[in-house]
Amino acid sequence: MRTYEQNIVIDLEFNPTPKSGRNKLAFEIIEIGAVRLDDKGDVVDTFNCLVKPELSEYVTRMITALTGIRTSDVEDAPVFAEALGAFARWIGGEPARIVAWSSSDRRQIQSECAAKDVEVPPQMKRWLDLQKVYPRVMGVGD
Repeated sequence: MRTYEQNIVIDLEFNPTPKSGRNKLAFEIIEIGAVRLDDKGDVVDTFNCLVKPELSEYVTRMITALTGIRTSDVEDAPVFAEALGAFARWIGGEPARIVAWSSSDRRQIQSECAAKDVEVPPQMKRWLDLQKVYPRVMGVGD
């Protein structure tokens, strides 16, 4: 089994996009949050970046109620390409595994990169879906 110098635990927040014919995304990322864990599982650093929506003019009330993020919070934030670039630089060049609670964060990054003509950072190739391994690791379920 490959050893990773770091595990990056990621949490994304999404905002729905308008349902127009030219828009191929149902959601776009409005926040990237992450912690860096060393090989022992200790938190060694954190990352947080709000992201300015490019397809939506505002953050919906439902998303504000859920996340606390308001339209005014993201108005001057970097756009997706800039925020993802900053995140990739924060990850750095060491072997890393991106850890998320489900595959939705990975799919959103891939879809949003494709829709906005942004390259998926090479640091974001290896993912672990905690929801899939949780029952086995915890000895619960089927």
